[in-house]
Amino acid sequence: WRHLHQHTYQPIHSSIVQRAWQLSYFAINEINRTIKVVENAKTDLPIQGAIAELKVLRALFYYWLMDLYGNVPIVVDYEESITQPNSERADVFNFIESEILQNLDFLDKRVDIKTYGKINFYVAQTLLAKLYLNAEIYNGESEWLKAIKACDAVIDAGVYQLEDDYFTNFKIQNEVSRENIFV
Repeated sequence: WRHLHQHTYQPIHSSIVQRAWQLSYFAINEINRTIKVVENAKTDLPIQGAIAELKVLRALFYYWLMDLYGNVPIVVDYEESITQPNSERADVFNFIESEILQNLDFLDKRVDIKTYGKINFYVAQTLLAKLYLNAEIYNGESEWLKAIKACDAVIDAGVYQLEDDYFTNFKIQNEVSRENIFV
């Protein structure tokens, strides 16, 4: 695990590295398919919130890909192939940031059993904070003030708090945890 964390891969790690790539793009493909289905659904129900959740979830997978591999292909259409050329890491960073920022206003700010395990406003802000904390590596520019702003959006809301019992966060049924932002 140390080699993976430090990106000092050895030949014995090839299946783990390859599997992370495959699973991430499998998820992105399924998200792209679902976005297309939802956008084409004949319904009077509001769908913008669902599409926003899906796009931020896709941004999370791109964050993991960018963090692990650097330059990766950006695939946003279900029919596109992941054999398209890689995008520069800075372009992937910009894509992730824009996907989150464009969808923030459509995400739920409630934190309850209905939003448990779903992408909400605070998950998106937390992802932005992680993105900005490492921006200097991803796009060559430090983004400390943006990281602080994203963290403040979560902290100042007062909907999360540290648990008295650390292990509450790791219970099989941890819905009562007020500390977990995304499960």
